[in-house]
Amino acid sequence: MTLTQLKYIVALTDKRHFGQAAAHCCVSQSALSMAVKALEAELNLVLFERDRSGVRITPDGQRVVAKARQALQHSNNIDLLAASAQTRLSQPLNIGVCDAYAPYYLPRLTQQLSYRAPQTPLTLAEGVSSGLIKQLLDGELDVVIASYQYIEGATTRLLTEEPLVVVMRQHDPLALAVHLPLAALAEEHLWLPSGSLKRDITDDYPQLLAAVKTVEQLNVGLHTLLQHISVAGGITIAPLSLINNARLAADGLAARALDGEFTRKIALLTRASFPCVDDIDSLATEVIDLCGRACWSQTHGASEALLIDNNYW
Repeated sequence: MTLTQLKYIVALTDKRHFGQAAAHCCVSQSALSMAVKALEAELNLVLFERDRSGVRITPDGQRVVAKARQALQHSNNIDLLAASAQTRLSQPLNIGVCDAYAPYYLPRLTQQLSYRAPQTPLTLAEGVSSGLIKQLLDGELDVVIASYQYIEGATTRLLTEEPLVVVMRQHDPLALAVHLPLAALAEEHLWLPSGSLKRDITDDYPQLLAAVKTVEQLNVGLHTLLQHISVAGGITIAPLSLINNARLAADGLAARALDGEFTRKIALLTRASFPCVDDIDSLATEVIDLCGRACWSQTHGASEALLIDNNYW
């Protein structure tokens, strides 16, 4: 049997007339009649009684037509699903964001996606990079936003590369400089937050740890760590996009650039087999847009060497 035959018997049931059913299906009456007879022969059932007074559906026909309506509805749903799959960000998307960025990225990213792609069902997760990547490879997540890294079985797309900056109290002598060479950190106590950010700094730039006098980790996030530095002193290292100049000023803190190439790469990781490539392209565009709203000025004098205000976060 074919969907066309099912369409014909549904139309014949509704119209109770071969001519009207044929017109409704845009075929000749003989073509519709032959198709119905062929279906009856295949099923070995009489679906319709035919006489001069018209067409009457049999009890067997009623049961078959009921299933035919369901089959046609399912077929239509498949067509709609296929059509929606051609629209970017129309399929469910499970997104994981590493703990260092989640408090900053997720609120604005979800707001932006709900505006630009309201039809997209989103599931969000926050955690350390290693745990999120395991979920990605296990199929529990579709996308992970984390620091750039090569993972077998995953595709890594660079989103942005941003500078790492040094955060200290405003009255710290370091705050008088425009750029800080590593030698200027020789007598400093470096505080590091817990989680992915700490691992990125220690794994990628061991020379930063070697440049300072002492290193200590606090089991807190970056924002709480900044509050601690405003009271206890010392310095920390943070990616530019996670720093808000207005908040720093309110807490009596300042941020300064490091001499040299000290950056953090942010990447979008997906399973190599993930089929919705267009959705990943669209999501990457949204995240790049968010990252691009933070910027650093290299042209201010020493007394003005502050982060350009980033109120977006």
